[in-house]
Amino acid sequence: MTDDKRPTGPHLRLVDGTPTVAGEPIPQATTPQDRAPPPPHGIGPYEQALTMLAVAVTIGARAQYDTQLRVLQYCGFSRDQLQEMLDLVAGLTGSETKTATAEVIARYDVILTETRR
Repeated sequence: MTDDKRPTGPHLRLVDGTPTVAGEPIPQATTPQDRAPPPPHGIGPYEQALTMLAVAVTIGARAQYDTQLRVLQYCGFSRDQLQEMLDLVAGLTGSETKTATAEVIARYDVILTETRR
């Protein structure tokens, strides 16, 4: 049998870094007094490309696909990551975007093939 007083994994730590112990009540959480300032330059090209691509797929703005896909490829975004993101978009927007998501994946495959040459 395992020791029930061992600290849980690092993903279950309190805000102040104190490890929790199995079976003990969790103390009241406190709000950090020194909040981190917002990033100085807003979102980066990776986040912007993801957002723009999701919107483009949703509204059918095909002219945006290649531009955003090239940014994602430059940032190292994998085909699997793209497929997962597009599955989320299709899940939220409905079956009408399934054709668009398939087209985006096909275009990304072409971009990935071009960059490997």
